Amino acid sequence: MRLFEPIRIGSMELKNRIVMPPITTNFASEMGGVTERLVDYYAERAEGMVGLIIVEATCVESVLGRLVVNQLRIDSDKFLPGLADLVDAVHLYGAKIALQIHHAGRETTLEATEGRTPVSASNVPYIDMYGSPGAVVVRPRPLKTSEITELVNKFGEGARRAKAAGFDAIEIHGAHGYLIGQFLSPYTNKRTDRYGGSFEKRMRFAVEVIQSVRNKVGSSYPILFRISADEFIEGGITPELAKRIATKLEQVGVDAIHVSGSLSESEHMCEAPMAIERGYMVHLAESVKKVVSVPTITVGRINDPELAEKILQQGRADLVSMGRALIADPMLPLKTMEGRLSEVRKCIACDQGCIGRLFAGLRITCNINPDVGKEKNYRIVRADKVKNVLIAGGGLAGMEAARIATMRGHDVTLYEMNDELGGQFILATKPPHKEELANILEYLSGQMKN
Repeated sequence: MRLFEPIRIGSMELKNRIVMPPITTNFASEMGGVTERLVDYYAERAEGMVGLIIVEATCVESVLGRLVVNQLRIDSDKFLPGLADLVDAVHLYGAKIALQIHHAGRETTLEATEGRTPVSASNVPYIDMYGSPGAVVVRPRPLKTSEITELVNKFGEGARRAKAAGFDAIEIHGAHGYLIGQFLSPYTNKRTDRYGGSFEKRMRFAVEVIQSVRNKVGSSYPILFRISADEFIEGGITPELAKRIATKLEQVGVDAIHVSGSLSESEHMCEAPMAIERGYMVHLAESVKKVVSVPTITVGRINDPELAEKILQQGRADLVSMGRALIADPMLPLKTMEGRLSEVRKCIACDQGCIGRLFAGLRITCNINPDVGKEKNYRIVRADKVKNVLIAGGGLAGMEAARIATMRGHDVTLYEMNDELGGQFILATKPPHKEELANILEYLSGQMKN
């Protein structure tokens, strides 16, 4: 399979082409440091044989740069020991690990900024749809030129610290309408100075950040850049504009381009629910791939290894990000490599345990993987005494209980009065656009056969 062919990003060689993209977890400490929970979470994905882990958005400027209160930070050397522990835990399993450096800009909350007015390229307002109670309109203030210069240096310093902590690469977050994306996009950049107006001027902040990072990490250290190749909003970045951006990024020394889409006004296109088709953003990476020679990474509800393989076979991208898919089943790469495709627990794109909880200010979970954030505590261990276990009812709860009890070594019998497993959940799969819910039924039914 092409999924398991090695590939190079600059000087970094990956053992396969499956990427764990950056998804904020709220597992960091209240001060923004690495926690044991965070280490266990990423180590589990590394153990599952993913090729590259890109650690979630890590802010280069505390308070004003934060997306959420418990965001990982790299704005001080005091965070280096914890970050180094995270790197060591991932390297133990042979995976490579990159750190995404990030500034939220206008796309934040007053809670995260401790009441301070957020900053942006311009004063285009951000509607905090996740605020409580109701939507909150946050109008940022435009950054002064002197502040931009300071931020360029802070991105560079963040990259320097990441390299010192042992990370194999850096990813600069220029997508999803965050600060760098706010400068790139004509929708959010209304400046008339040297950082706004023409394409070259809107690119200036991103280019200066890349140059600052390169100066701090050296000529051979891999730099990835994440872009929104379509902001799905009138006046925003379009696929054609994204190709110009990608071409410029390669010219200034970026080693790979991670192609995503959306900004806050089109948030539903970033963490697409089950009603949106699988692989809905692949065409964006395919378009970018045609104009650059560096590797491209695609994203967009790719929860099926067979779909990921097809994307690579067709040459539409060089690597495949499988974010929510790896939350739902961290062993997805290993199961695929061993030919156990029917045992993959595919994400159902409900967006409740991950994205929903994140923007409610809570730690992420997963509706179909109870281990998320509890990887060490929920390790399945063999029971000291084998018992005969009877389970009445083959709904989701009954099947999951039977699965776990069997893994613990018990002799399990499951009784179901109907001809089909799944209970009331079968009905949930019937309405239009809810077909993806059948993923968990197929997985658990297969586990019962095994």
